[in-house]
Amino acid sequence: MFQSGCKETESGAVIPIIMEAFEEQSAEMLLDYFYTGELKLEGASVKQIDNLVNFSDQYHISHLQQLCFEHLCKSVNADTLEEYIALARHYQHEELEAALIGHIGQSNCR
Repeated sequence: MFQSGCKETESGAVIPIIMEAFEEQSAEMLLDYFYTGELKLEGASVKQIDNLVNFSDQYHISHLQQLCFEHLCKSVNADTLEEYIALARHYQHEELEAALIGHIGQSNCR
């Protein structure tokens, strides 16, 4: 498959993936996703989800990123608002921003 003389061409080559500041629970969720195709985010912290989004952004795993943002959009509440705003701005995610604006609009109408 590879013919460039790079390390990937060697039989049994080990290519490290550096995951700095990646929480152990996030790594477990990531491995579970790779093996099962399912992402279990219920009860996950914002930091863990941010780890997954960052990894998916860095390694271009769009489906993983989509699942993370779908979860965030569905779980917007007063407790998560500030952290979600930071994520939406950092990743420039318009759907999450819209969900946040909708939540703020609903809160102001009460």
